[in-house]
Amino acid sequence: DTEDLHISNISNDADSLLKSLRQSKSSFDFKSNITKYAFLDEGKKVKIYIDLKGVGEQCANEDDIKLDWDESSLSLQVFNYNDVSDKETQADKVRCLSFGRLHGFILKATFKLKTDRIILVLFKKVEEGKDPEEWPAVAQKVED
Repeated sequence: DTEDLHISNISNDADSLLKSLRQSKSSFDFKSNITKYAFLDEGKKVKIYIDLKGVGEQCANEDDIKLDWDESSLSLQVFNYNDVSDKETQADKVRCLSFGRLHGFILKATFKLKTDRIILVLFKKVEEGKDPEEWPAVAQKVED
């Protein structure tokens, strides 16, 4: 009988874990408020350039920039950034650039922090012996 009890506890734990996973917001669900960026397809990698004046000084702490990714999605969050040219921006506003579905699959994503910009580098997943697929855009087009 103790085995039955133990199994039901595991099942209750699984249920509560599933509930909490459903309730927690994925970082890919954040709405992008970084709307201007440039990107460059360099064959095996794609670079995304995000201009944010003074970001290198303001966001020098490791916790200020968070990059989450999986093979088909990407989310960049910038904390503690205050755009000096935008009078209406609050310093506590989180900047976000999020792609729920990238144009192709990636193996890895990294970022480089510069004085006035963040450069995201996405390493494409390429099948051995094949050329990397060209990305006409960062995000995959949603078909109706």
